[in-house]
Amino acid sequence: MQTSATKDALARDNWECQVHKHFHGVRVNIFMYRPVGYHPALAGGHHAFRRNRVDTPETIIALCSECHYKVEHAIIPKIDIVALLSKITGVNLFQKYRQFCKFTDDDWLKVYP
Repeated sequence: MQTSATKDALARDNWECQVHKHFHGVRVNIFMYRPVGYHPALAGGHHAFRRNRVDTPETIIALCSECHYKVEHAIIPKIDIVALLSKITGVNLFQKYRQFCKFTDDDWLKVYP
């Protein structure tokens, strides 16, 4: 079940996978794109800091099932998702939610100068 914050974030992201859009320059609708080998139920909003910790649109990103899998399995590092969300929302999420981040100030400055 999607929270109202997830629905708001998906609408903000125009139901497009933000990893594909920002990292690969490709627009992919999260519910229409069906990559082979990835379950379509994974598509939707991803909570960067876990839903039970922070459930706000600024901390949720639209991902296709492939990218959601890759984020969940650390193939795409969490720091990259937090930096991308910070860029999208205009909020430095590392500063705001530092207690949920396991990376250092130096690591953050490499991805979000």
